[in-house]
Amino acid sequence: MMIGGIEHPSWCERRECTVDPHSGRGAHASRPVVVGPEPRSGLTMRARLVQPPAGGPEVEVSFPGGQPAGVVLGAECARALGWVLLSLGREAERSAPPLARPTA
Repeated sequence: MMIGGIEHPSWCERRECTVDPHSGRGAHASRPVVVGPEPRSGLTMRARLVQPPAGGPEVEVSFPGGQPAGVVLGAECARALGWVLLSLGREAERSAPPLARPTA
């Protein structure tokens, strides 16, 4: 989708996108998916697709409130995060330029 002279991937959410149409700096970004909070630890995870100007899409995972040293997840939270990461990874592969796609 072309907006303001910049070609945006179909998954790029304009409110999350930081690409500057004048400098080309920043990154395309999808709407974040939030998993949690995990009942025992209170941990919340946030995942989304991001794509810098040079390169293909990547999956960004963050932990609002600080990054933990180790993570223990209950079954429900682990399944939810796994589904989110699988879905975002597939979209990243579909959106990657041909040279950036894995061959295996």
